[in-house]
Amino acid sequence: MALGILAACSGSDAAPTPTTARPSLITTPTPSTVPGDGVMRIGLLLPRSGPGADLGEALTHAAELAVGEINTHGGVAGHSVELIGRDEGSDIATAGVGLSGLIAAGADVIIGPASSTIALGVLRQAVDAHKVVCSPTASALELDGFPDDGYFVRTIPSDRLQAAALADLISRSGRRTASIFAPDDDFGEGFRTALTAQLTSRGIKVDTTVAYDQSSEALTTVTAAAGDSRADLLVVIGEPASGSRVLAAVGASSDARVPIFVNDALRRTSLSESATAGAPLLARVHGVSPAALPPPGPFLQALTADDATRSIYYSAYAYDCVMLAALSAVAEGADDPAKLVAAMVENSSQGARCYDFATCSAKLVPGFNVDFDGVSGRLELDGNGEVTSAMFEEFAFDDMGRDITVGQIPINP
Repeated sequence: MALGILAACSGSDAAPTPTTARPSLITTPTPSTVPGDGVMRIGLLLPRSGPGADLGEALTHAAELAVGEINTHGGVAGHSVELIGRDEGSDIATAGVGLSGLIAAGADVIIGPASSTIALGVLRQAVDAHKVVCSPTASALELDGFPDDGYFVRTIPSDRLQAAALADLISRSGRRTASIFAPDDDFGEGFRTALTAQLTSRGIKVDTTVAYDQSSEALTTVTAAAGDSRADLLVVIGEPASGSRVLAAVGASSDARVPIFVNDALRRTSLSESATAGAPLLARVHGVSPAALPPPGPFLQALTADDATRSIYYSAYAYDCVMLAALSAVAEGADDPAKLVAAMVENSSQGARCYDFATCSAKLVPGFNVDFDGVSGRLELDGNGEVTSAMFEEFAFDDMGRDITVGQIPINP
């Protein structure tokens, strides 16, 4: 995947304060249930361990708030929604075990995985089990065309849109040649290809591209390529850990006057943890990311009510996944995943606009859909379950190495 956002609500449909009552998270296996048994079960496949645990906590808390609000307002089909949790961990093997547990426990909809790499590794298993999967953070471009039979949707925009936003930002710099450093994997290749096309369409030439892996030899190659580059801007694409190391190598070996542009994951670069070592380099860095902090308002208040210091990054996207799934179950009068697939797309764009479960569910009379817009912003999904437009943030770093939002970039393909 890979931070304020414009409020989506207005008028009489403004969202009420979400309940802070959190449902108990079912963590022990329960007997497998038949799809469409009347009880909607939402499974969370989010990281509880490993480097993504903080993100997993934020997404889990948001999902719990959503289910609490849904159940306060009558649940789905007269039954309270059940929430089942399993650990995504930091690798495909751990996530596969967690997904098997959710399938066995009768989850109708699965929120997650958080990681694009893990999503690509386990999504086939969920599709074969006919489970709806809604990821709040897996933005990899490779997921755009995944053969998911319609069972996969996401509330965060694809990297295809992020590449366009990053190209817009680069174009504004007035510089005309670029060198791109990207991971030597499907994620890196997809992002690099999309970004190259976007830059070329804006008259910016890509002089060189460097595909790196996580070996020490790769850093040597990166260092040499950055030192030899004659481009007037550099682009580093990567995940927080490996990408931070590459960013440091690129920064140390390149001309200090050349700006560096990065993707959303490097907004959380480990270099920001060292103001002394990191801040001088980060002063050259600019990037784009989907809005990752919820807007001021009732949702943010509920999210931080019991702990003002908790991680809240990307929480709005998880909340919206749960809400859209539950509203679609209300619309269909069933929790059967096969019936929820199309309904999630339809109720994101084809009806009366609304912003919270109580208002939206009241409008779901037979023959009518709603246009649900959640706390992540204007949410519209296309026939493939992809966000059709998005507001990205331009970010930079202050003199202490902390990321700050400096502007917004709307992308409406």
